[in-house]
Amino acid sequence: MSQLLPTLRLSRSEDRIDTSIRGSNLVLDVESVSGIGGLRMTWGQSPRWSRLVININLRGLESMKVVAGNRQLRFSLPYGDRYPTPWEIRHSKDVDAWRPLLKEGVEAPRILRRASGVSVQLPIDGWDVDGMVVEWVDFYR
Repeated sequence: MSQLLPTLRLSRSEDRIDTSIRGSNLVLDVESVSGIGGLRMTWGQSPRWSRLVININLRGLESMKVVAGNRQLRFSLPYGDRYPTPWEIRHSKDVDAWRPLLKEGVEAPRILRRASGVSVQLPIDGWDVDGMVVEWVDFYR
């Protein structure tokens, strides 16, 4: 398995990102200064990692959208634990229909709140794509 890192481009020049490979995970440690931003990532062939982990310095997510090939995932994580966390996925063939992702499903992402921010873990093994776009918005500060 190749351990080459992907090519990354942040949408905001003031944001910072550290990229590493930990086991079979591609880990992105993101510092988003304004709380609104995104990145474009390419790797030239099917992913060589089983999971993408995005650690971002936000207290919560108003929304995060991940677009990769015919997959589009969107989710949020409120500041407090009083609200349910919505998980949704759409494939290009389901043009007008969002369907819930089962949280215990094999393909379901995990969103964790940590003292340092939010950690989003996406299983990408088997995704036949050569890149993805990730966009995020923090709650109003």
